Amino acid sequence: MNYKQNKFLIVGRLTADPELMDVTYKNFEGKKETNKLCKFTLAENKRNKSNTADFFPVSMWGDVAVNAKEKLKKGTLVEIEGELKINKYQKEIKGEKVNMKDVEIRGSRFDVKVLEEVKKEKVGA
Repeated sequence: MNYKQNKFLIVGRLTADPELMDVTYKNFEGKKETNKLCKFTLAENKRNKSNTADFFPVSMWGDVAVNAKEKLKKGTLVEIEGELKINKYQKEIKGEKVNMKDVEIRGSRFDVKVLEEVKKEKVGA
């Protein structure tokens, strides 16, 4: 049997509306290419008495990035499945260097399921 060795699954809520941007880079042949990048953060609530959450910065590339921007918004409960690549970098926050990790979702086997949409509140009700 041939098992996929890189599979990532997470359920959480978006902490803000996703950001969509164009990223220009040089490919392996040295030619400039542009691709779509969508970034957002998922909050995964822990099921214990402390009521804490883990936060996962997520990056999506290509067509899935465009679809995510169109379908998702702050508060949406989603299940994300795909390949996982963790990007590590340092960022300066309030004068202090902090190690950051970014979950990158890419690959042909990628799925975002909206489990619960954000309910619109009636104005003036």
